[in-house]
Amino acid sequence: MENLYDKYKIIADYHTHTVYSHGKGSIEDNVKKAIEKGLKTIAITDHGSKHFIFGVSEKRLLKQKEEIVQIRKKYPDFQLLFGVESNITGIDGGYDITSGFENNFDIILCGFHKPVWADKLSDYTNIFYNSYSHFIYEPTKEQIEKNTKAYINLIKSKCSPISEQTEAKCITSNFLRCDFDTGKLYSWYFCYQFNEGKGFEQQIEMYHQGTTLSVKKLNIKTIGELKIALPDIEKQRTIGNLYRQSMIQNDLMVKQAEDIRKFTMTLIR
Repeated sequence: MENLYDKYKIIADYHTHTVYSHGKGSIEDNVKKAIEKGLKTIAITDHGSKHFIFGVSEKRLLKQKEEIVQIRKKYPDFQLLFGVESNITGIDGGYDITSGFENNFDIILCGFHKPVWADKLSDYTNIFYNSYSHFIYEPTKEQIEKNTKAYINLIKSKCSPISEQTEAKCITSNFLRCDFDTGKLYSWYFCYQFNEGKGFEQQIEMYHQGTTLSVKKLNIKTIGELKIALPDIEKQRTIGNLYRQSMIQNDLMVKQAEDIRKFTMTLIR
């Protein structure tokens, strides 16, 4: 009889906790135990900041990242990933990682947890109530759909041009790559229409009508069948570049707001 243990040996654990949240050991304790068990990779994924019992602030997460960098030097043949177990905070797809901060992580997990600060009061009844209701009765179909909607809103499809620097990150299992005739369609204009245009949104919703998929995936055929009104290429460039610039400015404003918050907290302390 075939030994399935040898054939399908577990070599990685992408969900581990430490004393930073509700784990029992340090980061290095986790590494040592993983090596002892024959693992090649682990991810440190303590809870995001809005878990009001075990949450780890972004300041402490950065401290944890520094510790991970040092531990990697002690175990060069072992892969130690810096991650977080983030918390869904609203039905609109909100979660407790601020814009731009996600770039610090190698891996991000996300899920529903009971003791979490929600985005709005209505989110406690829309989605978080479901987490508690199972103590009393089985969740209804409507409750399950609301929770699923929160996940979908978190991971819904967004479009962005890729460059030589980002091409290697375009993993086919996570992204759908589309090539255009750039003489007829400007890439940033397509991004504007896909991300913001109501016409595309309605077409995609029509495509998904009747589907039972928990995550609404797109494919090349769907993208190819989308109908878009095309102005001349110069007008596309004007609109596309304005959209690109607005995204850059938005990211800068978010970063500036976060820097001001950190500076204010430093003064208060």
